[in-house]
Amino acid sequence: MTYHSGASSGWVDGLVREYRHGRPVVFLFDYDGTLTPIVRHPSLAFLPATTRELLAGLTSLPDVSAAVLSGRGLDEVKSRVGLEDLYFAGSGGLEIDLRGDRRGYPGCAEFEHTLNAVHEHLLDPLRSFPGTWVERKPAALAIHFRGLLPLNAVCFRLEVCNRLAALDGVRFRVVSEAIEVTPFGGWDKGTAVEAILEHERARHPSPLPVYFGDAPNDAEGMIATLKGGGVPVGIGPDAPEIATVRLADPEALVNALTTLRRELAAARGIAVTPTPGLPPGPANDARGDGDENGDQPLVVVIDPDPDHRRRAGQALRQLGWRVWSFSTPTDAEEVLDRHAAQVRALLVDLEQPGLTGGRLLANWGQTRPNVVRCGMARVSPYMSAVFRRMSGIPLLAKPLDAQESNRQLRSLLKSQDTAV
Repeated sequence: MTYHSGASSGWVDGLVREYRHGRPVVFLFDYDGTLTPIVRHPSLAFLPATTRELLAGLTSLPDVSAAVLSGRGLDEVKSRVGLEDLYFAGSGGLEIDLRGDRRGYPGCAEFEHTLNAVHEHLLDPLRSFPGTWVERKPAALAIHFRGLLPLNAVCFRLEVCNRLAALDGVRFRVVSEAIEVTPFGGWDKGTAVEAILEHERARHPSPLPVYFGDAPNDAEGMIATLKGGGVPVGIGPDAPEIATVRLADPEALVNALTTLRRELAAARGIAVTPTPGLPPGPANDARGDGDENGDQPLVVVIDPDPDHRRRAGQALRQLGWRVWSFSTPTDAEEVLDRHAAQVRALLVDLEQPGLTGGRLLANWGQTRPNVVRCGMARVSPYMSAVFRRMSGIPLLAKPLDAQESNRQLRSLLKSQDTAV
């Protein structure tokens, strides 16, 4: 199923249509930056009463469930949401509560000793930059720098990330003006989404997940949502590139949820009383990676270099493409299989271990010959020409020249469409 956004709110129509035909819906929300705006201090991020009432109204509908997945500790996020009968995940997915069935990452206790060492390792930059602080969580910590001026924040982030990169067994990334530290290879929000969907499948074989998130640590949850045949919705400018629908901010999310509650209720013949303080009209703030008619082509970029993925994605979007990006062919495989009909072009870095990128391009050439396939590598123009002559596949030089890449991709698409 393809979801489009824009003034027509086609992605909402798609959800309602599925629900009308009997498919349960599972709404999955990040907390900070999604249900609540990012504020000066995490302790000030309270869930607005109107949003809480809206969530309660959604989950009161038949076959509608909801979950909140947060980097905060599990008990804290449950307390802040203040609703029963929801699924919860805390500490970025290391703690999961499946409506009373609590689970924790098995390596939590052991990782606590590592976190003590991490904290010691960061004492110097923390002292050098007043206004920064460390928040300890079960088997995780967050290093906050939202109190710094922009230039100081950049310097602090660089120093902390360089120090963390020298440590074994830790995973770290910048999320919402903080650096999140979790166990390398540990559970994440994708783990939590998969556990929630498995729990829901006890009642129905194919629940429809809809994930709302604003930061890089929502990427795994969005990938798991796509694998489950659902819709990943990005909130704000820093949402993962894989989001297929985008909303401007938490206020736009509230508008969209208001529309969804009304339309889902109508699909089952239920009258809804408007929640005080919430807009009664449709959610017109939604915008997708494509235009209102959904006719922008989708290109999938597979590259282990996160900076190159980000830059390539931004450049191609500006030139009229929808972009999904993954770090490895393995990460992309199941999502590509499920959404193959939407993919018009595939850009794969060929400098990956085991020739996995080349094998993916070869397999798609056999099974989906209508998809434009291109390799990427750090090569000279001469080598690009040799590769294309020998393989029949264009080889684009890294870093990508966005204009030239766009020209080649458009030309190849036109040739494919003409051939068809």
